[in-house]
Amino acid sequence: MILLTSRAEERSGAAAADVYYRRNLWLLLIGIAHAFLLFWGDILYPYALCALILFPFRKLSAKWLIIIGCLFILFKAGWSAGPRRSPVRWAQFLRARRGTRRSRACG
Repeated sequence: MILLTSRAEERSGAAAADVYYRRNLWLLLIGIAHAFLLFWGDILYPYALCALILFPFRKLSAKWLIIIGCLFILFKAGWSAGPRRSPVRWAQFLRARRGTRRSRACG
């Protein structure tokens, strides 16, 4: 990615992003087709999504990349540690809470 964009930016500035996004959108389409038609566990689709998200971060310093990465890991760890957020489990959790409130108020 870095080599592709740095060489393209030397030639023409705006064309680098255009080529990069176009290539990754093709990769995304191929990944979707491959996932639906051949193998559901394909890596091309998530790889293309990550590439599309990460392009704006290419010129940040290593310090900022590490800080952003650590914040993302902390956020993800906190999200995973909480109760599962499926609608069914969330509804069960709320019903159980209402039941404990009513039993406390009555007794």
